[in-house]
Amino acid sequence: MNYYWRLPKFEYTAATTIKDVLFLLEEKRNAARVIAGGTDLLVQMKNRVTTPDYLIGLKKIKGLDYIRYSKTNGIRLGPLSTIGAIEKSPVIRNKYSILAQATTGMASPQIRSLATVAGNICTALPSADTIPPLIVLGTQLKLQTLNYERTIAIEDFFRGPRETILKENELLTEIQIPCTQSNSKGIYLKHSLRNAMSLATVSVAVMIKVEDNCCCDIRIALGAVAPIPFRA
Repeated sequence: MNYYWRLPKFEYTAATTIKDVLFLLEEKRNAARVIAGGTDLLVQMKNRVTTPDYLIGLKKIKGLDYIRYSKTNGIRLGPLSTIGAIEKSPVIRNKYSILAQATTGMASPQIRSLATVAGNICTALPSADTIPPLIVLGTQLKLQTLNYERTIAIEDFFRGPRETILKENELLTEIQIPCTQSNSKGIYLKHSLRNAMSLATVSVAVMIKVEDNCCCDIRIALGAVAPIPFRA
């Protein structure tokens, strides 16, 4: 077996509450990483891109895979909401179809059943499919530590490829997407080397609001064309 396809040694803790996770992040700081689906992190570890001493698992924390919708607050996604669940969710497909469009062509069904939207955001790849739609939807991210929480716009989260403003002791605990209006429509398009299971070489998400046959609000976000996804 090739040495570089073996996982490096690490200590694993299966957290049972968010507070446990935040305590461990505070205690371990740079030595720890949080793992949800693990579809990207484990590959990075095998390739020695990152070699954390500690992994903090979220899978045993009950109720973090929620997809909640209300007419006043819009959609709330938990940190364990998977790409596959988003793809199949009736409320996402009906009211946030641009996000459903982005998830359909991502990876394989097996990967989509494990990979989380929060993980796709935190990996911070410029080619990430969910990010341009989330930008044009006006998404906010809730970040927490043991001592405080803050909410920021998703487009302010990224600093560069695989770099974010997330601090060592912070956790992304919720993705907040406001209500969409009935006169708004969106589309997500990407160009890639293959029709499926391929990263975007360029992607675009567009949301348009129409009133009295006039486009009164247009939002465009681009992916894979710069160090970070951004709103044009």
